[in-house]
Amino acid sequence: MNGAVNPDLNHLFVVIMAGGRGTRFWPRSRAHRPKQFLSIVGDESMIRQTYLRVAGLVPPERVLIVSSYSLIGPVKEHIPEVPRENLLLEPVGRNTAPCIAWASEVIHRRDPGAVAAILASDHAIEPVQAFQAQLVAAVRLARQSDRIVTLGIPPDRPETGFGYLQMGQTLGDVNDLSYSEVLRFIEKPDRLTAERYLSEGGYLWNSGMFVFTVRKMLEEMEIHQPDILEGILEIVECGNTPGILDRVFPELPSVSIDFGIMERTSGILGMPVSFDWSDVGNWQTMYHHVPADENGNHPRGPSMLEDCRRVLTWSSERLIVGIGLEDVIIVETDDAVLVCRKDKAQAVGDIVKRLERQATGKRYV
Repeated sequence: MNGAVNPDLNHLFVVIMAGGRGTRFWPRSRAHRPKQFLSIVGDESMIRQTYLRVAGLVPPERVLIVSSYSLIGPVKEHIPEVPRENLLLEPVGRNTAPCIAWASEVIHRRDPGAVAAILASDHAIEPVQAFQAQLVAAVRLARQSDRIVTLGIPPDRPETGFGYLQMGQTLGDVNDLSYSEVLRFIEKPDRLTAERYLSEGGYLWNSGMFVFTVRKMLEEMEIHQPDILEGILEIVECGNTPGILDRVFPELPSVSIDFGIMERTSGILGMPVSFDWSDVGNWQTMYHHVPADENGNHPRGPSMLEDCRRVLTWSSERLIVGIGLEDVIIVETDDAVLVCRKDKAQAVGDIVKRLERQATGKRYV
């Protein structure tokens, strides 16, 4: 696809959020090179795959990357095509609402009629052609309706690690893709609630991918998050200079886009998409991406598994040997080894927090 021949793409900008730390992928993911810069699924890094996924839709001049000061080196290494002025580098993390407000204001000053697509830098999506076609449909819907559009994933299991969207009745379709009003944004449910959502139907996983006119998003920010917008306006009016950025950005409220905007505004539209999607949120999700052997084990790298079932191993060089194990994850690096039960993979992020509080543990983060 090419924006030159598709009028829906002529004003499209893509924003890639790349400031996350990926702590639940420790010990592979570290502060100096978090998950999005690793080749976890496929040969390219996660952030590189995200960029290549949209490279056929927009030129690099219309791709913005929001990350942190400390990650400018990896960002430029993995996506050298994007110009330096399109790298919005946060001095500290302030969650996704300030990040999206900043990108929206920068884009609005370049093109007041722009549509922005907000993408995470660490999702796995296949096939690319289906993703591009359905993103184009969302762009068209955002332009025509002047509403925020979110892409939802039809659930295939009672997942407790994702947020959910409760959908209303179908309102119509764009490019053969149906859409409905989002009735409710729901935080990660417990197991019984997730099972009920799956059996009842009418719920989608919240992918965290949004499309909107930047004018609409800035209007919503002015209504629901005026403190964030005020700070962002000061930063952008001063040309994103480091001195102003370092003073103002840390004082912004730390608010997610879901809590700050999506749960407070009405009329958000949701599109159920059909491409394969994974947020690759923790080591347990790798069971879907690493091929299984005849015993249901998922080895990546050198391993020897004797009398083992449903064991995931991840090694670059050293041999991992397991005997008599079931439902265990083993990940090795040069300086740390993770061994955990499959159902405890979400807790890895908590271990990283504990290491950060320890004088002797910080070296491993």
